[in-house]
Amino acid sequence: MLAILSSEIAQDFSKKTGLNVLSLQPFERLDMPVASHADMLISIINDHIFCYREYYEKNKRLFDKISKDYTIVKVDKICQKEYPKDVGLNCLVIGNLLISKNEATAKEILDFAHENDYKIISVNQGYTACSTLVINDSSAITTDKGIYDVLIQEGKRALLVSTNGIKLNGYSCGFIGGAGVTIDNTAYFFGDIKLHPDYSKMLEFLSRENCKIEAILPGGVCDFGGVKLIN
Repeated sequence: MLAILSSEIAQDFSKKTGLNVLSLQPFERLDMPVASHADMLISIINDHIFCYREYYEKNKRLFDKISKDYTIVKVDKICQKEYPKDVGLNCLVIGNLLISKNEATAKEILDFAHENDYKIISVNQGYTACSTLVINDSSAITTDKGIYDVLIQEGKRALLVSTNGIKLNGYSCGFIGGAGVTIDNTAYFFGDIKLHPDYSKMLEFLSRENCKIEAILPGGVCDFGGVKLIN
């Protein structure tokens, strides 16, 4: 398994998990605090990896390290710093659902999801991947009420938690999806989730999902853009 994530946290993540990592370098078209965040730079659906064409051209060597079993789709949509022009690849995939702010999402992603029988649901929140920590195909923790409502309506198990206690440099707060990743029934967080105000609710929820908790870093939980995984 290969973990794709921000160069800011890649080394610490590799030490803790033992996984091979691919470090994403900053993309100057994004706001600097999130410029190397995986949930802003790539989207993975099935065996397809979507990335901005310009970012791919500047980081070909990086993408050459990705398994040949994956198809890299270069997206022509121009990324810009201002929201929602920065969320073209920021899509939540859980089970057979693709949840995004559709009018801001790359056409290549929506077309692929449609062709592969995903149920596409549009929400007001553009940062759907940032906002949601997927536990498995049937459950997730989210900081967004709209996403929470959709997950419940679609028969998923979901927990709504506060953005309070999640740090993101340059912003008032970060998101739970950007603050960790679930691998083999373990939720890894970029910080000590015990310090989050909704820790007890998360612990109960994760316990019901037979999911353990590990901290990648000491101290408060930080949003580093999550982790994308490929086999």
